[in-house]
Amino acid sequence: MVHPISPAEISGSFGEYRNYGRYHPGLDYKTYNRTGLPVVAPYESTIEIVHMSATGYGNALFLRSSRGEIFTLAHLQDFTGKNAGLEAFRRAVELLRTEQTSVFTIPPWFHYRRGESLARSGESGIGAPHLHFEIRSQTEYINPLSVPGLAISDRTSPKILNLYLESGDEVYVYPCVLEKGEITGGPQKEIYRLEPDRPVLVSPDMRSLRFYIGLYDTMSARNKNGIYSLDIEAGDALSFHRDFSRIPMLQFSDAARSYHTGRTIVGTEYVYHLHDALTGGGIFSRGMLGSRSGGSESAQKAPFVFRITVKDSGGNSSILNFSASLSDRAAAGDGAHTAAGDIPYTRILPASSASLHRRNQNASLSLQFHPGSVITPGEIRIRNLEPSEMPAENTTGNAAAAWNYRSGGPAFLVDTHDLYYRTGADAAAEFPDTGDERTALYVFNPTAKRWRILARGLRTSGKILYRFPFRSMGVVAQLIDESPPRISRSLLWQDHADRLEYSREYVVQDRGMGIDREKFIVLINGLGAEHEWIEDRAALSITIPNSLIGLHGAVLSFQAADFGGNKSSWYFDYIEKPQPAN
Repeated sequence: MVHPISPAEISGSFGEYRNYGRYHPGLDYKTYNRTGLPVVAPYESTIEIVHMSATGYGNALFLRSSRGEIFTLAHLQDFTGKNAGLEAFRRAVELLRTEQTSVFTIPPWFHYRRGESLARSGESGIGAPHLHFEIRSQTEYINPLSVPGLAISDRTSPKILNLYLESGDEVYVYPCVLEKGEITGGPQKEIYRLEPDRPVLVSPDMRSLRFYIGLYDTMSARNKNGIYSLDIEAGDALSFHRDFSRIPMLQFSDAARSYHTGRTIVGTEYVYHLHDALTGGGIFSRGMLGSRSGGSESAQKAPFVFRITVKDSGGNSSILNFSASLSDRAAAGDGAHTAAGDIPYTRILPASSASLHRRNQNASLSLQFHPGSVITPGEIRIRNLEPSEMPAENTTGNAAAAWNYRSGGPAFLVDTHDLYYRTGADAAAEFPDTGDERTALYVFNPTAKRWRILARGLRTSGKILYRFPFRSMGVVAQLIDESPPRISRSLLWQDHADRLEYSREYVVQDRGMGIDREKFIVLINGLGAEHEWIEDRAALSITIPNSLIGLHGAVLSFQAADFGGNKSSWYFDYIEKPQPAN
């Protein structure tokens, strides 16, 4: 089998966690913001289904291989390739169709040998330019990197970021640091330790002990979710194993089987269970616990030795060694949070409804769970947060990197155990009106240590009302956003002199109130310029007519604003006269 596009640079991994609790069932190939690259048949196959849509897969082809697998190639620009009739069919449907999505099962008209051209890459459907590729059987999605011929050259080990420990009602975070790496001619190996390097102290009820591991893996295009397998050994026994070579189709929306959905931050840190999420049990078997119950006192108090091994598809591995000792009270790791024990948890079941309500002075927060809100049984509670407990963003030593917020009222802490969301809860909150248009509701992610907006509210009778889906955990607070949007350097696109116009893109970031696309002011030599906001990549695309660029170039200037009225500084760029294409 061959990769459907060259070069094979991976930007989205098989099995990675995606929002709304689903797995990514294939690979995404990076096209470096280009479209029109040739896409080839990965194996001898015949087209069975033609898919055309403005959303989702966009223009896509479903092929059946001579061995029986189903291949999916999505987000195509068009079907230009070996068979001209296929593209003619697409154009005819495009002219005649009236619905947003059209799906056709066709006779075996279009057959391809391995490596023959069948389409061109694009950005149809959802996302920036890239190619999505799936392989599946009748019952399972198959990791393409596990198929002979599709391995990629990868000599970077996965990165271990944090170890998370749940013991009883307590949750702790232990940062992990690289101790040493082994450089060889083959797969790489890295050894990690906890920071600080000391035994983890856990409660005597070892059956309730649960570990999670925060990871990322760079692979060939620096995407951060290329993990292939996870193992945890307690003593000499393998306590848990998971691999990502296959995903049953019926589990496509059950990514909570593998990931902690409240702590995982897509693109930053992926937090994996090291226990069975369906049963909610700890990592210790009855036999392991029983083997110490009849021993001496010193034997019973001896530390448990753990070894976590993480591998990627290239065989590169990272290993974390640590020990755990019994204690009446666990010792907190860096950034660890211990929830107050006076508020009882509410049990949430996948097939049942439940509600929670909490008031803190003149503010309130309510969560309503419905059948299907969660994937596995779990627990949740809301408690009031004291002003002294309000968390601060992690700026990693760079104060300029922080977004500035000011408190806008009381705050709550949403604390969960084994609660893994599917659609999440319907949430409602009521806070006092601050009188400031920059006010919104936020949640603090304890893994990334930063605030994320939940909702902008509706003002009425001195109050602000919020309605939003809730699929998180952490501190919920009303804040006033005091930071303007930030503009990054541009990406230069089409710049040939033989074109009538070309464009540049500028990344505009705002973690607060959000970019107000109606408030952009874009000027070229002081005159208004055509522009478009690209939601998928948070970028402003500016069209620059060649007629406005003189021999000495032109000056592009623009300003962005958020929904709260914060305005960025004016951004200036010098546009050179494009040179004729060779």
